[in-house]
Amino acid sequence: MIDSERDIQDYLDAASDASKRTRTVIIVIVAASVLMLAGFLNSLQHNWMLQRVRALASPNSAYMRQKLPEITDENELKKHQEVFYAAIVKSYVENTYTIRVPFFGITFDVNDLGLLGGIAFIILLVLFRFSLARELDNLIVSFEEVQDQPKMFVTFYNLLAMRQVLTTPPTHAKETVRFLMIVPKMLSILPFTILTVVIAHDFLTYDVGASINAWHTVLIYIISSALWAFVLILTVSCLMLWFKMDGIWHKKWQDVQYSKTIRFAPRDAAQADGVV
Repeated sequence: MIDSERDIQDYLDAASDASKRTRTVIIVIVAASVLMLAGFLNSLQHNWMLQRVRALASPNSAYMRQKLPEITDENELKKHQEVFYAAIVKSYVENTYTIRVPFFGITFDVNDLGLLGGIAFIILLVLFRFSLARELDNLIVSFEEVQDQPKMFVTFYNLLAMRQVLTTPPTHAKETVRFLMIVPKMLSILPFTILTVVIAHDFLTYDVGASINAWHTVLIYIISSALWAFVLILTVSCLMLWFKMDGIWHKKWQDVQYSKTIRFAPRDAAQADGVV
């Protein structure tokens, strides 16, 4: 049982720290998802860079004339076109077939995007699940400590609710909006969604991979599919924990309303009888 303001601050700090860890992991998940999506878009068979290469391949390219409108001499334009075309092709090859990982300084083939991306997502989702589990445990323990002290319970609930970011507990200022509850959870679905798109695209472009190495392509498909299944399981597990946490907040909000009824009912009755 909490006996002092110092005790309540300790529990507030512990619960808030758990919430911060969850936010940190979800931020990393979003960053990894964006990087994987960028790598996927660059690898598409109809990406913008490839369209530029094709547009510049024509001797009388209208795209080239738009880029170099001041050059009117045909021979001079042709020389510039060859230089520009070579630079575009080099940029296309360097940024399409290999993916550079920021910070680590490593590169890997774009055909391994589903494999390596799946492994990275599994690691991040495991960390995310651990963070959610600890936040849920801290939330339960903290509320249990103040549950039988109505005045302190209401204070504790309001202070802890004010520190939430991705979770939207109901408060007097604003009732819970279902949309605000769902949007943060969509962030945790990003890894599964992006990995699904990448693997589906790999299956649809099997002929491209098979033309390089058919057995390697099939092996990548098998491993990527297994990783996809693990990502799905972890995503569902994380969402179940997150919804369970929302359920606790709603239950405690009902307890807050009940605690206030208990606290103010005698005074209201006295006022009704003309007693101040």
